[in-house]
Amino acid sequence: MPTTFRFDLLVSHRQIWLAAGGLPPPRKWLPKHIRQQAQLDPHCAMFDPILDGTHGAFVTVRLGTLESRARSTATRRGVVPFELPFDEPLFLGSATESTEVKLPRKKDVQGVVFEIFERDEIGFEFTLLTTPVTTAKWLRTDDYGAKRGATLWVEDRAHAAVHKGERVGLRGLKGAERVAFLIAELEAAVDLGFLDSYLDRLSARVMRETVAAFTSIGAKKVERALRADSRALVAKLVSARVGYTADSIERLFQDGAGRAG
Repeated sequence: MPTTFRFDLLVSHRQIWLAAGGLPPPRKWLPKHIRQQAQLDPHCAMFDPILDGTHGAFVTVRLGTLESRARSTATRRGVVPFELPFDEPLFLGSATESTEVKLPRKKDVQGVVFEIFERDEIGFEFTLLTTPVTTAKWLRTDDYGAKRGATLWVEDRAHAAVHKGERVGLRGLKGAERVAFLIAELEAAVDLGFLDSYLDRLSARVMRETVAAFTSIGAKKVERALRADSRALVAKLVSARVGYTADSIERLFQDGAGRAG
């Protein structure tokens, strides 16, 4: 199998992306994303392709190293963290179309170099890195707003787990990812007013896992209300996020804990 994948992609709505595990759900670009011309999380790297309008462009995805791209003549270059286990699928796309990227990966991907070339026509390249990337940053100053060394904001792992769950479902998540997703699903059910129907359709196993998820972040009152099936109390506690915060969930990723069930 070749170590380079090339695809003629129809780029539109100012986005081009790589996603681990499945297709990313539609996302709203907030001012912070627009300013840095990228929307990033550990499982999806979405970039502004610079050009306006809809246009075709060849996109190359390859296996490589950061050093191998050091002499690149790209107009824009950046490197970002990206988590892709070697046995999970990889997808490339835009707002208009997508395709699965088939490359002979034997190691987990831990980062991506993104490049834009202005030759006879615009072109894009993604280089998959198997060495750790801890900081997202631009590698070159360009005329479109990127500054060499400027860091890029990457969404926290808890939010990334929720986005991944939206793509692949609970079955495709592990450990702390499952905890974050189950908590977010219950929060959404409370916030949007359909807690009863949400709980009614949960299997006994997933219900137990949901209770364990709140136990793992120290939300004892929510845990007890769920065990007692006191739904009005669950709604009251979860709507106020009693006994936990977003940091409580994020810490599960930092300490490697968070096994629900």
